[in-house]
Amino acid sequence: MAEAPQLIETYRGIVYPWDCDVMGHVNVAVYTRIFDEANWHLHSSLGLTRAYIEETGHGFVALENRAVYKRELRAGALVRVESAVTEVREKTLLVLHRLYHAEEGYLAAENEGVTCAFDMRARRAMPWPDAIRSAAEATRT
Repeated sequence: MAEAPQLIETYRGIVYPWDCDVMGHVNVAVYTRIFDEANWHLHSSLGLTRAYIEETGHGFVALENRAVYKRELRAGALVRVESAVTEVREKTLLVLHRLYHAEEGYLAAENEGVTCAFDMRARRAMPWPDAIRSAAEATRT
């Protein structure tokens, strides 16, 4: 049986009226923004900080994103995201983000993505550096 990933909080915020569409619930673009911000926090927790990227020239890029919307969020909702690395591969990480209504506790949406280690100077995929790979693997236990 596969081990459950270790989820960490990667985002906390509020839904503003301007985040909502004409039907009164959160617009798809806002979910994308929230998941992107959570993704930066998750990768930073592995050591992929802005300073690290600038110093080494090693970053990451998104290859895939798949969102599933489970229950609507409306203006005024406090929200939080919990995230995890679900699989570590040579050049990619599979990541999971779960967006919750923070007060009511329900799961509003999930996002699964694939990120790739990226050599910013050569502009191509690369294997994950050992320290990043180790940090990602440690989150899975």
